[in-house]
Order: sequence, then structure tokens, then C-alpha cells
Amino acid sequence: MKEIIKFTLPLVIICIISAIALACTFAIARPIIESNQLEEIRQSLEKVMPYADSFEQIGENLELDGVIIETVFKARQSGKTIGLAAIVATPGYQDMIKFMIGFEIQKAAGIVSFRISDIKILELLETPGVGSRVGEEDFLAQFRSRNPGQDFDTITGATISSSAMIHAVKEASLKLMEDYYDLS
Repeated sequence: MKEIIKFTLPLVIICIISAIALACTFAIARPIIESNQLEEIRQSLEKVMPYADSFEQIGENLELDGVIIETVFKARQSGKTIGLAAIVATPGYQDMIKFMIGFEIQKAAGIVSFRISDIKILELLETPGVGSRVGEEDFLAQFRSRNPGQDFDTITGATISSSAMIHAVKEASLKLMEDYYDLS
């Protein structure tokens, strides 16, 4: 019995010390991580809605047809709503593809429509050189300044990932137009 205690006690002490060290590290790092995440969101908002001077979070956690709209922001310029931005996640071939998309709101003759201003990839863990190509400028450029209802090109060899992105863009735009079309 003494031998068991002799070998077990040091292991238990090491485990306790390790757990305390891990908890302290997490407590110290958590505010820094959260601050960095907020800064990344701010920079992404500025990229997808460059003409906006302020943003207001107006919605979160909307799910539709496999697409998750994590957060919705109203973009304003001089107090006037000029568009929406959303953090969207969709399953790709290998993992979730997470991106931010900006929509400029266009109003003409009482008709409200959305036009994609830009897309910024936030998280992409698809196969390098194949599915990861949805994060490349050549693919993302096709969305800019276009109506989300239009047809977009998939990437040869990365059909699942690129189709998932296109589907997510279209579903997100439909949901946002449905839920947030009256943005005074």
C-alpha cells in the first residue's frame, strides 16, 4: 500500500499543479483572445462595408437549409442605413467555411434589393490547394457588386466547397432580405 501511495501521490500533485497552471493560463489569455476576435470582426466589417462609419448588431443565430447566420450587423453612414453585414457559416467538403458578407441596400421606386459589396473569409479549413481555393481572390471577386440571385461559377475540383459558398451567399441574402428589408 505504501508503494502505491509513493508512486501515486507525486502524479496527483503534478496533475493538480498542471490543472491550476492551465486554468491560470486560460484566465490570462481569454481577454486577449476575445479582444483579438472583436478586432478581427471590426476589420472584417470595414472591409465588406467600406463606406459605413458605424455598425450595430441587430440579429444572431439564424439557421436555414444548412447555413448558419451567426451575427447580423446594420451598416450606417451618417446615421442612414446603407446595408447589412453578416457572419455566415456553411459546411464545406472538410469543415465549416465561415465568412463575412456585406450587402448594400438599394432602394428604387419602392423596391428594395441587395447587392453584394464584398466577402471576407474568416475561417477556412478546406483541403489545401483544392477546397481552400474558395478563399482566393479569383473566386471571391465574382461576388462583388452583383445581385446575390445571379449565377456564380464553381471551382473545378472544389465543387463541394465552392457550391457550399454560393449556396450560403444566396440563402443568407434571402433570409436577410426577408427579415431585415425594412431598415429605416
